[in-house]
This record gives sequence, C-alpha cells and structure tokens, in this order.
Amino acid sequence: MFHVEHNQENLHCAAKDYLVTGESFQVYLDKNKTIGQTFPIPKKAEMNKYYNSKEYSPHYLNKRTLLGNLYLAVRNHMNHKRLTWLKNYLKRSSRVLDYGCGSGEFVRYLRSKSVTAYGYDPNLTVNSDESNYFIKNDAWKKKTYDIIFLWHVLEHTHDPFLLLQSLKKRLTKNGKIFIAIPNFKSYDSKHYGEYWAGYDLPRHLWHFSRKSINKIAKKK
Repeated sequence: MFHVEHNQENLHCAAKDYLVTGESFQVYLDKNKTIGQTFPIPKKAEMNKYYNSKEYSPHYLNKRTLLGNLYLAVRNHMNHKRLTWLKNYLKRSSRVLDYGCGSGEFVRYLRSKSVTAYGYDPNLTVNSDESNYFIKNDAWKKKTYDIIFLWHVLEHTHDPFLLLQSLKKRLTKNGKIFIAIPNFKSYDSKHYGEYWAGYDLPRHLWHFSRKSINKIAKKK
C-alpha cells in the first residue's frame, strides 16, 4: 500500500531510543510524505528489550510517583471520554474488543459499566478469574465484535495494514473500529522535532498522518 525507500531524499528525522537502549534510528517517508517508517526495523523477536523499562507507562500503572499518579489520572479521564464516544454505538448486546489493551484497565472499566468487553495484549498477565474476557494468543479471531478499539496500537505493529484487515473481518455488520495514533504532521511534532514523544523510536515502527490512516481505513 505504501512504499518507503530508505534514502537521504526521504529522510524525515533521526532520533534515539531515549527510554531504554540509547540506540539511534531514523524515520523515512514515502514519496507522498504521508507515512513514515522507522529504520532500522527491529525484528519481532528483539522488540521486548525496547519495552523493558518501568518508565514505559502502558504496562506499569501502579507507580507511587507524582508522574505515575498524573498518568493514572489522565488514563481515568480518557476511560470516561472513550465510553462517552461509544455510547451512540452501544447496545445491550454489543461486544467490544480492546486490541492491544496494555494493562487491561479500559476493559475492566467497561465491564464495571456493564459493557461486554474483551481485551487482547501479548504482554498482559491476568488473574484466573479474568481469563474469560482477556483473550490469549489468536483466540480473538474466533469471536465477532460490534466495536473494536485500537488505542495507540497500529504504530507498534510490524504490519499494521494486515492487522487492520484481520480486525475488519471480525466486525459485525455496521461494526466500528476506533483508532488513535500519533500524527507526525501535528503541531507538537513540528515543535519538539526529534524529541517529540510521538516518535518513540523504535517502539513506534510506523508514523501516520491523517491522509495515510484514512487511506488504510478505506481499503477493503
């Protein structure tokens, strides 16, 4: 769908992994400058080491620090806001999948509001009493859903295009997918440059704009 050549002409920026390894990476754009790709691309088997930090908030919620408490407050606010967005599409029988659910907090929040929600994340460890709604491996492919959340997930995947097509196949008729991603053409990215948090190299393998995500979403 997108072809990104790793040459000087297409170089968008260079930055480091400021969180874990200090390694250097680059972001290259396609010829239309609508999507970026991290280079070099770590192999799937290598990715875990780049998440091996207790400062990586999505998987470490219980932190007794000011920053940790602030992060939790923002997450709680976003849970409420996401549920508000959902309400126009939710029915009593609706099934919701939070794909790449991180700590699983949003799934638990939805369940506390009587929403039939499921969560999948390859790095999530859950209690036995939660195993019926936190899905392991590829078991999510055996169910259908009325709503699927991809909350800052696509940019972490090696093949976001294939993933999105797979998720579309699990939607019920008139089902919806809610997607959140960093926009590398945003004001913040231009203001902070290589230090913009949305780059997060190399955990973010792809870098989207409004045009590129619209094109991906419309592909059948």
